[in-house]
Amino acid sequence: MCKNLIFSLLILFSLVVLQSCREEFIPAEDIQLELDFYPVDSITTWEFVMDSVIYDNEGLVIDSSSSFLREQIVSKTIVDGDIPVYTLEIARKDDFFDQYFVTDVWTLRIENNSVIRNEENLNKVKLKMPPVLGSRWDGTPFPEDVNVFVAGDPIQMYLNWESKVADRFTDVTFSGVEYDDVINIIHADYENQINRRFSTEYYAKGIGLIRRELAIYDSQCFNDPNCDNTKPWPEKAEQGFSLTQKLIDFY
Repeated sequence: MCKNLIFSLLILFSLVVLQSCREEFIPAEDIQLELDFYPVDSITTWEFVMDSVIYDNEGLVIDSSSSFLREQIVSKTIVDGDIPVYTLEIARKDDFFDQYFVTDVWTLRIENNSVIRNEENLNKVKLKMPPVLGSRWDGTPFPEDVNVFVAGDPIQMYLNWESKVADRFTDVTFSGVEYDDVINIIHADYENQINRRFSTEYYAKGIGLIRRELAIYDSQCFNDPNCDNTKPWPEKAEQGFSLTQKLIDFY
């Protein structure tokens, strides 16, 4: 149920140890080195474990699942003289011992020192280099009222998204695995009485994406006198999903 949506965006809530080392400015001549936060010319394959929870029918958990995702660069072309465009093959499986099966073919390009992925025909600006702390950009340059279908129902997932470099760490430990030189990108962190939109990603230099978290919730709880609107979003959400993604291998 909505597997293609939930597999491609997912989060894992695990123990995180962060040691911050903030850098306020990175010289322009170091931009090429900083692009190693998405090392598409040295690594071609990333594998992730993922968890998801879907909410519908006024808050019922209608689907909860774990699965695996593989992103693999299968070709590279140069367009407009100097812009590299990579073909990214997306494959999935439900169980660790299953064989991956290809479900999507996306593209990724490096243009104007930006990492731009085309996912489901939507261009998403994942990174801008150099990653200056506090810098912001439009990571979702398409109409924010685009509908994503969850359990067959439309939800405006991209309301009030704005990307920024939130932090940079000398080392990060996720579930016992230590990574050096990690940047944290927040693509969305917004809420009001009826919407919660949160999306964050962590990239390690020389590896790429190591962790993604995403939570999209809608609720009309504030209109219901029998509903406690102070409850956490997973408890009051009437529609939406949480998604998790954690790196388990790269090569």
